[in-house]
Amino acid sequence: MKTNSLLYRIAKLLLLGICSVGLIFPLAQDLKAGGPAPQKALETFLGIIRSMEFPVKDPSAHERLVREADAFLDLEAMGKTALKEHWEKATPEEREAFMSLLWKLIKQVAYPNSHQFLGSYKIIYPEVRQVGDAFEVRSVVKHSEEALDAKVVYHLYQQNGQWRVDDIILDGISITEDMGYQFNKIISESSFSGLLKRMQEKLDQAQQEPDSKKA
Repeated sequence: MKTNSLLYRIAKLLLLGICSVGLIFPLAQDLKAGGPAPQKALETFLGIIRSMEFPVKDPSAHERLVREADAFLDLEAMGKTALKEHWEKATPEEREAFMSLLWKLIKQVAYPNSHQFLGSYKIIYPEVRQVGDAFEVRSVVKHSEEALDAKVVYHLYQQNGQWRVDDIILDGISITEDMGYQFNKIISESSFSGLLKRMQEKLDQAQQEPDSKKA
C-alpha cells in the first residue's frame, strides 16, 4: 500500500459513520441525551466532519470545525502505536515533524475526501462495549447498490471529559496496524527521513489540487 491510500482509507472510515448523523448537537447536551455516551460522542465527531464545506467558503468557520474535529481524534497515540520502535528511535525533531505532517494530511486529505463517499448508507450501532477503561462502538454500514455490508468498530476513551478516538477497525483491520505496515515498509526502504519526505510530497500534491477536486 502507498501512503496516499492510507489517508484515503482513513477518510472512508471516518465517513462510514457520518451519514447516520443528521444534525450537530452541542457536546454537553448531546451526551446527556438517550443512548450510550461514547456513541453520542462519536456521532458528534462525525457530524462535525459532515458539516465541513468543500470547497471551503468561510476559512474562519472551517478552521473552527477542524479544531473541534481534531479534539476527538487522538492522532498522536495512533501515530506512536503505528511507528512502534521507530518512534523510540526517532529524534525529537523527527517526531515533531512526523506529527505535524500527519495532522496536516488529515486536514488536507482525510477530511475533504470524506465527502467523496457521501451516499445512501444505512448505518446501525448494534453494540457499545466497555473494554477496560475504554469503549468500543460497533457499527454496521449497509449499501444495497454497492453490496456494502461493512463492520466498523471505533475505539474511544475519555480524557479530562473529552472523548477521543484512538483506533478505527474496518472488517477486522485496524488503522494503526495499517499505518504501521506502510510506515515500516517506507522506513525500511528509505529511513525515517524518507517517510517524512513521502508525507511531505503527498501534502504538497494535495495543496496543489484545485478545491473542486476536494469536494
